[in-house]
Amino acid sequence: MDGSESDSDTTGFCPATPRSPRLLRRGLPSSRTRGFFHVRYGGIGRFEEFIRTDLFHYLANMPFRYLVLVYAVTYFLGWVAFTFWWQAVAEGCEPKDLTFRRAFLLSLETMTTIGYGVSDPFFDDCRGVIPLLVVQSLLGLLMDTYFLNLMYTRLSTAVKRASSIIFSDVAVVFEEGGHIKLSLRICEVAKRPVIEPIVRMYAIKHDTLPEPTELIDVDVRQMILETPNIEIADGKLFLTLPTKVVHRVDAASPLAPPDLQDLDDFQYCINSLDYLEILVVVSASCPITGNMLEARHSYSKENLRYKSRLAPCVRVFDGAHEVDFEAFHQTVPLK
Repeated sequence: MDGSESDSDTTGFCPATPRSPRLLRRGLPSSRTRGFFHVRYGGIGRFEEFIRTDLFHYLANMPFRYLVLVYAVTYFLGWVAFTFWWQAVAEGCEPKDLTFRRAFLLSLETMTTIGYGVSDPFFDDCRGVIPLLVVQSLLGLLMDTYFLNLMYTRLSTAVKRASSIIFSDVAVVFEEGGHIKLSLRICEVAKRPVIEPIVRMYAIKHDTLPEPTELIDVDVRQMILETPNIEIADGKLFLTLPTKVVHRVDAASPLAPPDLQDLDDFQYCINSLDYLEILVVVSASCPITGNMLEARHSYSKENLRYKSRLAPCVRVFDGAHEVDFEAFHQTVPLK
């Protein structure tokens, strides 16, 4: 059995439930996600006040083309604003009778410190120019510091770097050693691997409330991992080659029903849930910038394969390990 979904097989997975959308939608190749949670927030109010109190991160999170537009417009408006001030102090100073074009050039030259093309750079000892030069120079330095920091933060973000971490399309559920286990696979495709990656898993379910209401009670619980073991190498992963992540369904598992008997009983209980999404998060550091990154993926009920195992996906070819990403997402039924 491969990782593709098929409506003809009802034993390996359950049909998708259209009632609740996924938190992480798969829209990229290889069923990858963009890492953004599809959650809206209502009832907050005063959104404009929130923007003003955290303007830096609001600008850093906007699309880069809009950030460049804000950058250009802010500087242009600053030059224009000081143009009128230059015209106001021009009377009795050198140069006299400034046109708007000449005043704009003086404003631009002052804020960008590219030098003055005037006969008297001291402006004939005009006192009105002194506060103008001081204010515009200080404001220009402040704007340069703010936007340089903003641009560097935006360009050095590791959000795109997280897309090099690939998760298997499906997770397999099987019995081993008398225990029910859930397993998935992770691998990184970048030549320079991330630093000290760790993985966490969460089970997200909707609980039914006794009273009728349009609101729901969302249960988010962390899933204890059998592999990697946090007591060995602090649970750090080696993602250069495909690595398995295993969760054992026991009494402490948020996936375990109250009276778990066997794998068939577990499959029936999972399929009867109104909503289930297993969120997988890999955290690491970018080896170039040192910034933290998070790769996120999720599995819903239709992404679970029961009584199956992950197919082999590595071969040794021409003296090197070669990862076959077509086989990476495939599963094999257990006999």
